[in-house]
Amino acid sequence: MALATQTHSIQLQTSGVHGPMRCIFTVFQIEASNTFLQVDSYGSAEWILQGKKSLSLLINRESALQPRDVLAAFNLATKEMH
Repeated sequence: MALATQTHSIQLQTSGVHGPMRCIFTVFQIEASNTFLQVDSYGSAEWILQGKKSLSLLINRESALQPRDVLAAFNLATKEMH
């Protein structure tokens, strides 16, 4: 499982949005000081391999603090966030 350690914004050309899919998440620890968030997505109804995990994203504490720019894009970031 790959650990996402850095996030940053880039401009992409998009051709649309795919249909809805199912996502699940879990929070787990490896030793007392290493907490991780794992988000798994599963194929949409149109996907050939329905029900098969299509993407896993693993985030630790340091990388979880980085998405302030993501939240700002949705006007969710506040000055109180650290």
